[in-house]
Amino acid sequence: MDLTAEHRNLILTANKVFGEDKWSHTVVNQTLDFVEIIGAKCCTGCVSFVKVQLENGNFHEDIGYYSAEESTKGLSIYNARVGSAINALRRVLLSFGDKIEKELQLLQKQIDLKQANNIQKSVIQSDEQIPDKSNVSIKAPVSHVQQIKCKSELEPNKSTNQLIKGL
Repeated sequence: MDLTAEHRNLILTANKVFGEDKWSHTVVNQTLDFVEIIGAKCCTGCVSFVKVQLENGNFHEDIGYYSAEESTKGLSIYNARVGSAINALRRVLLSFGDKIEKELQLLQKQIDLKQANNIQKSVIQSDEQIPDKSNVSIKAPVSHVQQIKCKSELEPNKSTNQLIKGL
């Protein structure tokens, strides 16, 4: 999951539904659940509580959790903290009703369509980079290559017959 894109999508959706500067969010509490180093990997789990408050004073608070596995301890802790806060923000925004959920689904469809178009464009561009002609030249079609017939039975010669008789 791309945490930065997820966070941006949540903020854009909340701004669209509630209005810019008409809501705020706060990480109320955040606790590391575990940090384990297994071989060359570091695994971290984190829990976050996020509060979203509207301009009129209404608010909701919810919990989020995220576990991260990275090559370094610092990166693992960072991703677990950010991921759990984003997960909590998503959950608390969804508690405000269906409008947020519908906007998030609409935004996701637009992103999926844009990504599909980008993939299609990159495939077309890579096809254009392939040269039309190959460096290998064919001098004669295969149908014009002379065929050599082989006999399936061995023709015994005198030396072979003499060896067999001697046994």
